[in-house]
Amino acid sequence: MKARPNYPPTARCSASPSSIAINQSATISITASSPENRPLTYSWTSTGGQLSGSGTSATLTATNADAGNTITITGTATDDHNLSTSCTASASVPPVQKVAEVEDWGECTFEKDPKRPWRVDNDCKDVLDKLALRIQQMPHGRVAIVGFTDQTEVVHAEQLGAQRAVNIKYYLSGAAQGWHQGQGGSFLLRSPRGDAYAGGVGNVGRKCCAGSVAVGGSQEH
Repeated sequence: MKARPNYPPTARCSASPSSIAINQSATISITASSPENRPLTYSWTSTGGQLSGSGTSATLTATNADAGNTITITGTATDDHNLSTSCTASASVPPVQKVAEVEDWGECTFEKDPKRPWRVDNDCKDVLDKLALRIQQMPHGRVAIVGFTDQTEVVHAEQLGAQRAVNIKYYLSGAAQGWHQGQGGSFLLRSPRGDAYAGGVGNVGRKCCAGSVAVGGSQEH
C-alpha cells in the first residue's frame, strides 16, 4: 500500500501600509493553511528595516538606511512534517527630501534718498556686494528678492516695491556677472502680492522692515 502523500501549506502575505516613512512601521501578516490540517509554525525575514514579532504577524520599522528603497519581507509557514511554503510582501520607503539651507543676507531700507526711494544706495550696495561674493560660491544656489512699499511712505510711485526688487536684481547682475550669465544660481523677484517680475527661479523670501527689500539665499543639499 502506498503511503498517502503529504502536502505543504499554502500561504499569502500582505503589508499594511505598503509605504512607510523612516521610523514608521508596517504590519506584515501571513494567512496560511494546511491541506491536511497540520499544525503550523511561522518565521519571518526581511531585506531591510527592523523586523520584530512572531506568529501570523510581524512589525517592520523603516530605518535611515532604507530611504528610497523597497523592503521585501518573507513569511514562512512550516507544518509538523517539516513541509513549508513562503510568501512575500513589500513596503516602500520614500527618499528623504532635500532641505535648502536658508541664509538671510540683510535688507535695503531705501531710507537715505526720500526723493528717489527706489534707488540702491551705498548701504544697500555693501549688503549686495557681500551677497554677490557668496553667490559665486553657490553653483546651485537660489536668491529670492522681495520688494514692498510701506503704507506710511510719502512717495506713492506705482509698483514701487517691484521697482526696488528689479533695481536690486540689476545691481546683482553686474556684481555677480558670471553667476547671472548661467554659471550657477537663479533669481526670483517678488512684489508684496507675490508676483514674479524678473529672473529665474527661487524659493526663499521674506518681508521685513518698512519700505525695504529683503534678500534671502539658499543652497540645496
